[in-house]
Amino acid sequence: MALNPYQKVPIYTVDKAKECRNFVKGFQSGVVDESARPEPHLFMVAEEAYQDLVIDKQSQSIIVTGESGAGKTEATKVILSYLAR
Repeated sequence: MALNPYQKVPIYTVDKAKECRNFVKGFQSGVVDESARPEPHLFMVAEEAYQDLVIDKQSQSIIVTGESGAGKTEATKVILSYLAR
């Protein structure tokens, strides 16, 4: 399978953000169980950190690591834009 590098891949959409937010809020309130967890996503990391900040009232950190060219800067931009919204 080939991937066109000039084609937008819809992985950072509003719908995906809503899906992640609904899961985290439902999981923390006990409405949703672990088996319904969506696949790993940057929005999930950001939402879990935000909810822990709001609920536990404790500072949170997100560490983004990887080799050169792995996308650390882009991942950080996605997380920060999610939190800003």
